[in-house]
Amino acid sequence: LLNTHPPSVVKVTIKARIVTVEGPKGKITKNYKHLPVELKCMKQQTKTRKGNYLCLRMWNAYQKQLSQVGTVCSLIRNMMDGVTRGYRYKMRCVNAHFPINAIIPKDGAHIEVKNFLGGK
Repeated sequence: LLNTHPPSVVKVTIKARIVTVEGPKGKITKNYKHLPVELKCMKQQTKTRKGNYLCLRMWNAYQKQLSQVGTVCSLIRNMMDGVTRGYRYKMRCVNAHFPINAIIPKDGAHIEVKNFLGGK
């Protein structure tokens, strides 16, 4: 049993193990139907917890199956980070023996890779 608290600017919708996260930077949808995980949005009003929470649960599972619950929880947290802060992807061009040339044109729409297989 894991609980995740979404930020106030994020709207999380769960229907039939399809999780949709909406925020200021967009919308992400992921399908978790291949995992036997119970996903539930719930409101809590206790002394220590107030607000909306996501409950992830797996019944009668061993340790390897329970690791899937932690993976789903971290994936949903990453989805929440993506719609609030966004992501930046960096690509690094690395060669082992033959030099590789990567050329990015001025419009930045694509990358042209030359000398990929060691030819001239």
